[in-house]
Amino acid sequence: MIDNYRGAMAYLESLMERDRDKDKHAGLARMWALLNAMGNPQEAYSTVHIGGTAGKGSTAMILAAILKNSGYKTGLHVSPHLEDARERMQVNGKFIPVEMFVELVNYIMPFIEKVHDELGYGWPSYFEALIALTFECFKREKVDVAVIEVGMGGEYDGTNVISPLVTVLTNVGLDHTEYLGNTVEKIAREKVGIFKQGIDVMSGVSKPSVVRIAKAKAKKSICRLYLLDREIKWKLVKYGNSTMIFDFQFDREALKHLALSASGEYQIRNASLSVAAALSLRKHNFKISESSIRRALGNIHLPGRFEIVGRKPTVILDGAHNPMKMEALVSTLVHNYKNKKIKVVFASKKGKNVGEMLSTIGKVADTFYFTKFQATTDFGKNMSHDPSELQRHTKVRSLLFDNASEAYRKALEEAGKTDTICVTGSLYLVGELRSQINRRRDAIF
Repeated sequence: MIDNYRGAMAYLESLMERDRDKDKHAGLARMWALLNAMGNPQEAYSTVHIGGTAGKGSTAMILAAILKNSGYKTGLHVSPHLEDARERMQVNGKFIPVEMFVELVNYIMPFIEKVHDELGYGWPSYFEALIALTFECFKREKVDVAVIEVGMGGEYDGTNVISPLVTVLTNVGLDHTEYLGNTVEKIAREKVGIFKQGIDVMSGVSKPSVVRIAKAKAKKSICRLYLLDREIKWKLVKYGNSTMIFDFQFDREALKHLALSASGEYQIRNASLSVAAALSLRKHNFKISESSIRRALGNIHLPGRFEIVGRKPTVILDGAHNPMKMEALVSTLVHNYKNKKIKVVFASKKGKNVGEMLSTIGKVADTFYFTKFQATTDFGKNMSHDPSELQRHTKVRSLLFDNASEAYRKALEEAGKTDTICVTGSLYLVGELRSQINRRRDAIF
């Protein structure tokens, strides 16, 4: 019997080290076996499914906030987590108690053993176990609706066992190429695997070849596909460093001067998809008011997404970890901090396109502080790039550190009060430093 959070995480992480016989049980067979053994908790409430390459986490958080502000008890699953695994199973924006998390791990252990020992499907993965925990958590909490973010892919992602009322597909680009394919089109074909028969899809895909793939899948699945910048329209009214104002229109609903508490034009795109998804839930008797949308957007907080955690110097945490997200980050940095010296604390997970990411952010970087993260990823331990490998991809001044804290301290030491420090390249790095920065800030104030 496990009796604390550390022990619960140690058990879950131990699943990474076990032979899961991937080839024999490819796809979702093992995930289904685990959920069937548990009584299919994912069927106990309504769901919305959110996939894509860039923005799916922010979109999920914004939609969950709209539903909560509309009076619905709302579950939210995002991945990976920044600091605490309970981020993956939030209820009305709050973490479940540690005691409940530990109880859930104890509950699921016999089912994990059964899937391996009796049913012959091999060991469920770390990610599969956390998804099953999340589904059971939301069942116990009796949520009205749960917003479920896809983990990595689409068709064969462990979350693709739900029957959502609405599906959202954000923009699609190159990421996880070692698993999903080395072209945007191959990745898109995997991502659209979350489209369900007859279920409306809100999508931010923009590349013509990807739009064609999404349309073909929607036609085959008899889905109504609503595209951003076509059926879902938005217009920037005022750009601010902490709040942006935009107009929105979808399905005969026009909302003027919506205030979004976030930075970066890309977040308006994410918010527009979230609002469209929320309004489409009206078809399923959800009562979504304009006032609830305004409250949610105006008070949203997106951890690790252009999150400002320090002033003089300005310290920004942003988990951009692929070329598409890095482009969005750099665009926002240029807009908000033009002509400022930007010191970049950077680490990345192995397998990422670090060359393109560093080329992009190198355009605004004054100095790189290359380091590594210690966090256990959804793919295993010791997954951080060696800092010296990162250094080879840039001619910008750079320093190397084995420890992320040391890299951040050096950046603080070298930064002037008017400079900007940006921690980026990986959500795992952001999570590792975020907890330390917040503890330091709490100690000061």
